[in-house]
Amino acid sequence: MKSAVLLAACCLTMVSTIHAQTDTISETTSEVYLMGGTSYPYLPSETREIWKKGWNAGVGYGYSFKPGAIGYGAAYASIEYSRFTFNDAGYRSWLLPQYPSDNATTIQHGGLSARGPEMILTASLNFKAAFSSSRHSIAPYFLAGVGFMYYQRDSAGIQGTTLYTMESKHEATFTWSVGIGIEAPLVDPVAIFVQAKTILGIFDDPRQFFPFSGGLRIRL
Repeated sequence: MKSAVLLAACCLTMVSTIHAQTDTISETTSEVYLMGGTSYPYLPSETREIWKKGWNAGVGYGYSFKPGAIGYGAAYASIEYSRFTFNDAGYRSWLLPQYPSDNATTIQHGGLSARGPEMILTASLNFKAAFSSSRHSIAPYFLAGVGFMYYQRDSAGIQGTTLYTMESKHEATFTWSVGIGIEAPLVDPVAIFVQAKTILGIFDDPRQFFPFSGGLRIRL
């Protein structure tokens, strides 16, 4: 009899715990995102030659909504920073086809007057559609976002001449992004994720890059 009572009490405790957890995760909750990884430049075409792959880091804050039958949605604002290192050899290779062959020696062996990085800052509003009926399980997801991009690069040139100079540039525009990812619970209320995105800046000469990142989603 005592064993039966003890078993019933344990079952009641478990049911109460599961019910309380279900009630909690069915509510809209606020979340913080911390992320970082590698970025690859793509457009304009010379970007892929003159700058190497770089790194990115970002933070975000938003809300995750009540799970439905096939998944749940989340909306969050994010700020992400990407930095690309100047590629000396790539810059010279990009210059050579544009000038007569008698300038090849200057281009190939002349010292650089500048070799600044390329930097991109984006601020965006994002929507995430996760394909899982619970926020406590592994969930693949789709991302889409719109926002604002600030782009900056330093000048580059060959010492002793201004013929090959690439001027510095600072510009801003609207941007959109799409991506995919997957997240998995780590310890409540923390989940880890990895994702890949394409981000396109709507300049006269469109600017596109691909950030691959991983990080933490923390439910508050």
